[in-house]
Amino acid sequence: MLLSVGSLFVFCFFVGLGTGFDLAIRLNYALLILTTISYLWSLESSKRLSVSVSRDKGPFTVGDNISITIKIRNLSMTPRSWIDVEDVTDIPDLRFRLITSFGSLVAFKNIEITNSVPQRGIYNFGPLIIRSSDPLGLFPREKIYKEKDTIIVYPKVIKIPDFVKRSRYFVGDLSDRGKSHIASEEVCGIRPYHAGDSRNHIHWLTTVRTGSLMVKQLDQGSSDNIWVIFDQNIESNIGDGSKSTDELAATISASVVEFYVNRGLPLGFVSYGSESLETLADYSTFHKENIMRHIATSRPIGKTSLIKIFSKLENKINRNSSVVVITSCTDGTWIDALATLQHIGINVTVILIDRQSFGGLSNTDALVHLLNYGIRTFSVKKDDSIVEALSKPHSFEPIVPMSGPYGFENK
Repeated sequence: MLLSVGSLFVFCFFVGLGTGFDLAIRLNYALLILTTISYLWSLESSKRLSVSVSRDKGPFTVGDNISITIKIRNLSMTPRSWIDVEDVTDIPDLRFRLITSFGSLVAFKNIEITNSVPQRGIYNFGPLIIRSSDPLGLFPREKIYKEKDTIIVYPKVIKIPDFVKRSRYFVGDLSDRGKSHIASEEVCGIRPYHAGDSRNHIHWLTTVRTGSLMVKQLDQGSSDNIWVIFDQNIESNIGDGSKSTDELAATISASVVEFYVNRGLPLGFVSYGSESLETLADYSTFHKENIMRHIATSRPIGKTSLIKIFSKLENKINRNSSVVVITSCTDGTWIDALATLQHIGINVTVILIDRQSFGGLSNTDALVHLLNYGIRTFSVKKDDSIVEALSKPHSFEPIVPMSGPYGFENK
């Protein structure tokens, strides 16, 4: 726009200079005055604009609404034909942007922008950018407010059925934390007290010596516990962002952790993605929050295969353990390793996410392999109801006869 006005100004100037045409000279003066007024208008408007922003702090879960409130004060008496307000964020597929205006008698506006967050993760808000101009749009200006905030979006948690087959040594009602498992009294370590820890586990000698509350970390080797393995290997993931196997696996993993930890069952967790986490079985509030934060922030770019994870857990799990593997991996030796764990008495459950429903190559071969070993398997497809998918496992009847890892055939 400014280039067009400038070109017209130059044209009128030379026409008036060469021909002495009075109208061209008058038009030239008019353009000069108009341009000067527009520049001063834009400059004054930018200086006399006061802006502040208030953002929701969370915590949030996937699907929650995030709102920002922007307060704009017009300290000058000049009207504003348009003001472009944008709070910059790195949340995928979301923009917090609105265009508004001020009349000559309007001095204050309170703008609220709300969006639903589609994906878990840690995200940044800011800077806040205000764009404005003169009525003709000749001199647009941009003002940046560098105030920033960070939020964390946790995976969505769904109320799932009790689908994990636990140890035959399991005693008591899972709904009663005091009877939910046989707790070992053997102390394997001391750690700081966290909210949710039992006061009966406080180690008073260490507490007195350090001046901080310390609790005994009990050996869960003789108690019923669950190990959740969340596969974040880069080769297992199909799709991007909220439409990926990783996002579905994160929702399932978080739901499993929430369900069993809230019922007082010791739960261990292992995952190797952009961040690594391997925790011993526990049921404290801090333990659960630590796992949930990891699921929220870790991305599926890990290099550790399932077979390596199983080898790392070899000395941590026993006959009282139940192992839940959540993966979209294709067929491989990891299934043979799971069959070995099942053969020695460990309860194994696999939640296999259907790759083909996300646009990838089918992993039906992995499903066949699992069922032929008699491994308890649940299959989940894109857009499936997770509750329904975890309500009934696949039939254990072999689809194709094959040799087991010990030289016998599965029947």
